[in-house]
Amino acid sequence: MKRFQILILCVITSANMYSQNPGSWSGNLETNVNLFLIDSLIGPFNVPQYDNQLVGGEAWLNLNYTRDDLRVGIRFDMYENSNLKNPVESYSAEGIGRWFVKKSVGKLDFEVGYLYDQIGSGLIYRAYEQRTLFID
Repeated sequence: MKRFQILILCVITSANMYSQNPGSWSGNLETNVNLFLIDSLIGPFNVPQYDNQLVGGEAWLNLNYTRDDLRVGIRFDMYENSNLKNPVESYSAEGIGRWFVKKSVGKLDFEVGYLYDQIGSGLIYRAYEQRTLFID
């Protein structure tokens, strides 16, 4: 009887372990490095990048986890002496740029997090991102 119970326990445990989906991780890292060299023809005066910083950059790290009908994602943004926000000023910051949790139940999709949409100039719907132009 004891052997039968152990056998049943092993079968149930292995069946449970086999049926579980561990999920999958994905992600990407995007970087942009700028070298600010003074051009004598343009003459950028009083611009901090050209005066004393000389190097700036941006980085974006995306991490996504997917398991069955659940999807979780986060994006970490970092800017160091960046000229994306304002070309004549230096911008440095880091933090969570976007996060979301998405669950599908049948034909319904539920999503919470940092969500946004943008209507371009009022004529078209913009459904893309151009982070190197500070458009997200």
